[in-house]
Amino acid sequence: MSFFFAGLAHKLGKELAKESSIRQSWQIFNRGEFKASTEDWLHPADSKQKVKPELLTKLFQDPKYLSAEIVIVMLGSYDALHKNPSLTPQDTLRNLELICQAMKRTGKENKSIYLCTIPTTGDDIYLTAEQKADNLTRNTLIEGYVKKNNDGVLPGLQIDLASNFEMKRSNLYWKDDRHFSDIGYRKMAKDWVPMIRPDMVKREFSLFRADLGL
Repeated sequence: MSFFFAGLAHKLGKELAKESSIRQSWQIFNRGEFKASTEDWLHPADSKQKVKPELLTKLFQDPKYLSAEIVIVMLGSYDALHKNPSLTPQDTLRNLELICQAMKRTGKENKSIYLCTIPTTGDDIYLTAEQKADNLTRNTLIEGYVKKNNDGVLPGLQIDLASNFEMKRSNLYWKDDRHFSDIGYRKMAKDWVPMIRPDMVKREFSLFRADLGL
């Protein structure tokens, strides 16, 4: 069975291997792109950019994605810095909605898609006051979107400072106070396990019943 998401693949795999309730062998793949904005992940027809993005098109040609049972979307942290065009919080939400909708339509029909909030550590250092406020708005919009669940997109981890006080620990980040450290990635991997474990067990049980012809 396969599992697909951006980042943390190695550490999440280690944490899942400790779970006695997970019986199947799950493959975990990372398809993240460094410094990619939500605009960079759109279908070309939906993008405002002059140079049309190809990331989503390439993803949908990947056999590993097409067989994925679970997808975790961690995207949007670069939107505050994106230029030509600049991206408003509303643009970010629109882009994430379009990306998630496209993912729902492509590959396995019953796949689960989890959408995370945008990490905000380091915003005080690297962003203007307006950009910081925009990131807060982005996360509010993301939380509202997954709460409505109109597209069947599920709430992922809240990894922003406003929503999760545990993310304020300094050892979760490198010295730049921006990027997650090894400790930070391990924490997120551990936090993901109880969130996705019921989903994984349910899928394994369905496969078991199908093998028995039930």
